[in-house]
Amino acid sequence: MLNHNDGDVILGEIVEVINRLYKKTKLTMFLSKPSTGLYNTIYHMVVNYGVSKEERKLSLNKDNFFKRLTNKKRKNVFTLTEPFYCRFVSNDFKANSKTSHIKMYLPFNYEYIETGVNTILDFLDDNKITYDAKIASKIRNDDFIIRLINKEDLSLLMEFIKKNKNISKNLITPNAFCYVLDGIALASDGAITYNGVVANYIMLYLVESYKRNGLVGLDKVNIKDFYHFVIDYYAKTFVSHENLDKFSNDFIYVNDNKKINYKNSSTYNDYMFVSKLIVESQAKDYNINRFLSHYEMMVSTKNKKYNEDKVKKMLQSMIATMLRKKDSSYNLSNIENYINSGNCEYLTRFENCRNDICNSNFRKDFLDMVSKYNINIHEYLEKAYQSVIKLDTSISDILKDYMEVAISKYDSFEDALSYLHDYVDSHDEAYITRESNLRNRFIALKVSTYLDEYMDLTGKKIEDIISSIMDKDKRW
Repeated sequence: MLNHNDGDVILGEIVEVINRLYKKTKLTMFLSKPSTGLYNTIYHMVVNYGVSKEERKLSLNKDNFFKRLTNKKRKNVFTLTEPFYCRFVSNDFKANSKTSHIKMYLPFNYEYIETGVNTILDFLDDNKITYDAKIASKIRNDDFIIRLINKEDLSLLMEFIKKNKNISKNLITPNAFCYVLDGIALASDGAITYNGVVANYIMLYLVESYKRNGLVGLDKVNIKDFYHFVIDYYAKTFVSHENLDKFSNDFIYVNDNKKINYKNSSTYNDYMFVSKLIVESQAKDYNINRFLSHYEMMVSTKNKKYNEDKVKKMLQSMIATMLRKKDSSYNLSNIENYINSGNCEYLTRFENCRNDICNSNFRKDFLDMVSKYNINIHEYLEKAYQSVIKLDTSISDILKDYMEVAISKYDSFEDALSYLHDYVDSHDEAYITRESNLRNRFIALKVSTYLDEYMDLTGKKIEDIISSIMDKDKRW
């Protein structure tokens, strides 16, 4: 649990730094809306909270550190880009393949970090514990991170650390916004960054405080008010869902300046569970059992959602194959008959469809899903068919219009496709020309979201999609 005094201190320090870096003449512009600069400033403060100014200036001797930590037992050692430079993965690679982990922050001081990391990794290797660990190049409150996948392994490691007095006495102040147990901060963040989400929430809170009350609002920020802000944001985003589009834009700073694709259930769940943990872990009665229950619920939800999403995508793929086959004798009733009977003869061999579906868990998972939600199979298949048709038509029409206008504007097919490539990679509508109102149409139709879905469904790259459209329209 975060000590409220610590919370008020870190928020105060953040405001003080912002005031110092961005004098009052620039503060109005700087705090008028979220920005990459503001996010980076806050993130830096969050991960350096509790680290002395002297230790912040020190850098690890990477070459020496790397050699000492690499031995025959540790085959899977990787170098990383800043601010982390070294990563260790257990030889079974199981933790590396998981997207849900128990995340441990062990913040060692400068003098002990090499010994501490070696001691911990030796224990993990000797006890054949599955892990994924990384080390920062500077001292921070997340300078050594371990990801585990089994709660029993967490118990073993925590007990080892508790008994090792050298480890305990060389830990610096832990992450201020996590659940802390025996000086070690615990979190679970899936495929996103817990500290990044915390920093993003603090930024949104400060911007909102400034908008409401100006500079006076910044002087009044406090940890209790901050958590009320997060609770309200959570409710509007993950309960009532009224904030989803706002959330997609608000959290681009923790996502490499790309909009959050909340239609991706895995991404949605990661942000939901991290937001939930940020708030719940501050309760006075929060304990290790509640933390582990949170982790298990996160894993269970992701597994269920993964299966359901996989079923939907496989069904859409089957329908897309049916449309490409262009054979009136093979239609939606064939898919429905297969689902009801389990007889693979109803499915086409075209594009290896029969083999792929019959050798998968599609039918079992589909029937589990329709039973769980009391779904009418025939109506569900009809809706899925219409959505594939609509998706195919919508994407084709808007891309056809874009290419016609862009080729005319840039006088080059290659340049028109290059700008479209940049748009697909970044989801930034600035790459789409304003001519013929195209940019506004892309925004209004949420083309990036549908295009991601279409490319995922068909397995096509953007150039393949454009090529198909060209084949239908000989003017190009």
